[in-house]
Amino acid sequence: NNLLTRALANLNNLNQYNKNWVKKFDENQKKIQKIINKVNNIFEISATEVIDLTPGNIKNIKTIKIKDNQLYILDDLGRVYQVDTVKKSFSKLFEDNNLKNIAKLKDKSIILLMRNNKFYLYQDGNEKPLNIKVEESAQIDDFKIYGDRIYYLDKNKGIYKITKPLSKKPMISIWYNKDKKLINQAREIIVDGNIWLNTKIGIIKLFKGRKQEFELNKLGKKIGNDLKIYTEAGWDYLYVIDKANGRLMIIDKEGIVQKQILNNKFKEAKNLIINDSQSIAWFNLGGQIWKISLK
Repeated sequence: NNLLTRALANLNNLNQYNKNWVKKFDENQKKIQKIINKVNNIFEISATEVIDLTPGNIKNIKTIKIKDNQLYILDDLGRVYQVDTVKKSFSKLFEDNNLKNIAKLKDKSIILLMRNNKFYLYQDGNEKPLNIKVEESAQIDDFKIYGDRIYYLDKNKGIYKITKPLSKKPMISIWYNKDKKLINQAREIIVDGNIWLNTKIGIIKLFKGRKQEFELNKLGKKIGNDLKIYTEAGWDYLYVIDKANGRLMIIDKEGIVQKQILNNKFKEAKNLIINDSQSIAWFNLGGQIWKISLK
């Protein structure tokens, strides 16, 4: 690795005024860089368009959720669609202008978060209000389901846990509120037993309401401040799109980068979803859904 890096540096220092030499220089520079990248588990991989939803006037996808090979998407107009990634088809499930975010349950049900912070259960074509009392003034954009609990991020106050959200008497409790500045900087939460915060200052790991040591290693380039993160309970890895550097990083949960996938489309990615076998990543550019191999 060091030898290749020195070779690339020496190549850069040679005379570059001859046109034929310049062409040869560019070719060799790219070859050496690819070898260096491969040694460091960095790969350039092309992405494939799965489906273009813009003909259906779906121009901006706000949220994507997954169940088997079906994607459930919420656009910025409050419309929820089901996308079959195998058949490359889509259909509208329902529409609600007050809808702010969604989360998928293990069955065909969907938990809905409205703009007034009321929660609903969407099941068999019907919306049923849940008996969850959250202040309308709470600044909630993101929530996640973990087991039989809902975790939501109130950027004014902290992270809250809702136990038994589908019951007649759900219980809401504060899970973390020690660092209000950190909470205010958080863009989203990811729950897998730990809670991971995607913030303006990087990835923060929390466990049992306490901040944990977590530092990224073997990054190569410094990480940007616009990230998309995905993982699930029982998985060994975090999947992180670093938009500034056009890469998707596969990171173990101790913070060591195991693999990097380069693709310029990541610079405009809006959401990130990984399939159950962790072999495919889906992301969207506006109303277009793309996929890329992780293997």
